[in-house]
Amino acid sequence: MKTKMNRAEVGETEKLKVLITKKKPILIPTIFHIAESRWVVVALLGKTSPLHPPMKIRGLQSPSENSPSAVQYLLSTAVRPGQVGIRASAGMATKEHAAGLPMNSAAVEHIKQAINSPMTKDQRPYCGDYEGIYDFPRWANRKSLLFLRENLLRQDLKVSVRGELTFGSSCRDQIHNVTFKGEMKRDEEMTKWAKEESDEAKQCQADEKKGFASSPVCIINSEQQAAALNVAELDIRVSRVVAPL
Repeated sequence: MKTKMNRAEVGETEKLKVLITKKKPILIPTIFHIAESRWVVVALLGKTSPLHPPMKIRGLQSPSENSPSAVQYLLSTAVRPGQVGIRASAGMATKEHAAGLPMNSAAVEHIKQAINSPMTKDQRPYCGDYEGIYDFPRWANRKSLLFLRENLLRQDLKVSVRGELTFGSSCRDQIHNVTFKGEMKRDEEMTKWAKEESDEAKQCQADEKKGFASSPVCIINSEQQAAALNVAELDIRVSRVVAPL
């Protein structure tokens, strides 16, 4: 399978903004590190009644067993150099998912307690895992893009990727399997656009002539355009017919 993505500028990632009030939806996020892994865990609970007082990000108050959930979802990601792991679950599968989370912080314990609260309705359970491996060239490191516009544009920019997606009605019974491998790359059209056609490229060229190769617009041109991979060539295999959960 070959797919080509439209050019799009990707700006700074916005910080997660969370507002937890006395209304029914409850969002519980936490971020922590274990060795070289960066974990992000988010629980979304649909409560049948408001919590009193409202939950707070700091000094988090755990939902009590007197506040059952109508629906609940759990998402966890673990990112380490060259690898990423993602697990998503819903319904009763969130309890199994939560039990497997590392015990690293009080926030994780709060999430486990929240997920283990009673459920009032039969939400369809599911659990899915994604494990991916990617091989970025060292010269494409985001931290080094400050001075790499010209180098990036000269390179045949490619990244090897492979991954596996498994899912089913529980985290232990994932009967569906999808694997893929291939590469992502920047094609000639994208290279030309990032080098001389985009507004940022034209402004950067003017700055470079003045000796300002690391101007803000040149950094944007390097990070968001010269380093962009707009073509993906993937071999995707499905182990069995994927039926509705």
